[in-house]
Amino acid sequence: MPKAKATYQKGVWFQPKRLSDGTKVRYGYFGRGPGTVPLGREGTAEFHEALAAALSRAPADGTVAALIFDYLQSRAFTSKADRTRADYRRHLDAIKAHFGKLSLRAMAAPQMAGHIEKWRDSYTSPRQADYAATVLKLLLAWGVRKGRLTHN
Repeated sequence: MPKAKATYQKGVWFQPKRLSDGTKVRYGYFGRGPGTVPLGREGTAEFHEALAAALSRAPADGTVAALIFDYLQSRAFTSKADRTRADYRRHLDAIKAHFGKLSLRAMAAPQMAGHIEKWRDSYTSPRQADYAATVLKLLLAWGVRKGRLTHN
């Protein structure tokens, strides 16, 4: 029976390598492009330490990405049901991809309403668009309660 491969966080990928004695090993990396973090040989203590360090690296403070990072660590998120967390994470990833680099001050600007509406309308399914907008609203409301934003 073949050995089952472990599943890791999204963004972790492996490069197979055949050693001189013929055994196959995999070297892990986190991310793509210039910011790729080498993790080392799969299964070693160094691999798991490097993976934990790469996953815990917080984005720049004062950005939407940092707000999402903090929300994902909060009790407000971790206390939700598994299915809800999976759905929220999918939408939070889309929010991060689109708005992640924006400062929280820019996100609170009145002109952002048009940009948010345009982003919401880019969804093909009206139901998913509503769900994504709802997740964005709850993220911003959480940020207001935590004092990170002045208004939603």
